[in-house]
Amino acid sequence: MRIGSTGKAVLKLEQQLHRLGYTPGKVDGVADQDTFEALASYKKAHPKLKLDDAIKRISHDAYRARVKPTKQHRRLDTLTAQAAKADGGVATGAKGRAVVNIQVRLERAGYAFTGKKGEFNEHTAAMVRQFQRKSGLEPTGVVDERTWAKLSKSNLYAKNATSPHQTIGERDRHVLETEKMLRRQGFKVGKVDGLYDRDTARAVRKFQKQQLIKREQGVGDKTLRALRIEDKLRGNKKLQLVRDFALMAKRRGIPPELPIMTALVESDFRNVNFGDRDSLGMFQQRAAWGPARVRMNPIKSCRMFLEGGRAGQRGAVDFKGRFHGSGQLGAWCQAVQVSAFPDRYQQRLGEARRLLRAAGIR
Repeated sequence: MRIGSTGKAVLKLEQQLHRLGYTPGKVDGVADQDTFEALASYKKAHPKLKLDDAIKRISHDAYRARVKPTKQHRRLDTLTAQAAKADGGVATGAKGRAVVNIQVRLERAGYAFTGKKGEFNEHTAAMVRQFQRKSGLEPTGVVDERTWAKLSKSNLYAKNATSPHQTIGERDRHVLETEKMLRRQGFKVGKVDGLYDRDTARAVRKFQKQQLIKREQGVGDKTLRALRIEDKLRGNKKLQLVRDFALMAKRRGIPPELPIMTALVESDFRNVNFGDRDSLGMFQQRAAWGPARVRMNPIKSCRMFLEGGRAGQRGAVDFKGRFHGSGQLGAWCQAVQVSAFPDRYQQRLGEARRLLRAAGIR
């Protein structure tokens, strides 16, 4: 086709461009400059589409987006529901605020359209049909009462980022924040695009397992709080270690204060390569506990403090049930460390608890 071409094919193209909201000039079956400019705009908006495609085939289920509820939203929803309930519903040719609301909901559900907002053109109808197919409805292209009942759910009215919990199918800035924090902390979330998909869900479950968060489907208050704390602590090595040590202790049913009190007394949370005789690391463990490379690794040395050394040294778990109450936490530390200064551990309890609070451990 070139400028000056004529015929039924040109006329059909002009009609389709016009219905989709583009401006091909006079619809007369003659290809002119206006026709080609409208065609170029269409190609730019739909780079992967063939020219005779009415709409890009969309295979995903409808998405939801978190929106703060307002009186304006409620009034507009009521207006749209009334229009959808009326005879004929909202169909091609309709105009007005209800159409704008429908088009906004289609966009949030992941079914973008082209054309002027507020005008229900053929492209909008095509998107409605695709939405209806994915929602198990008859693909009529008309927004009736049943279609609006489904489409209205693309607005997830919520007061904050976790009410309700973030789950599969949500796509908004809150999910994007979650994905970014997970990725910064080393979890694989797939594409960071604000869509809570199966990759996001897997990363969330792994994070929850690491943080001992149980019985929380999706991202709720506990998960989001832990994510934000972990994100805030990045770069603060001391508080990150406090949090890591505490979580390691809690996994084993040990009071989280124990490894913190001990590391404060033995090294003031410094990974020192010297100590009394052959003692090394944050917990000042002697050679019999394990190789120097293990004792100089804060996480591995904390694990030895909790579980015991390689030569049969007992760890904190071996004394479970012997010590009760916060007044005996220092004695529990001493049972593991066998220090020449047994009273020092209890003296650091207050400082240990302040560090735990700063690290977000309750």
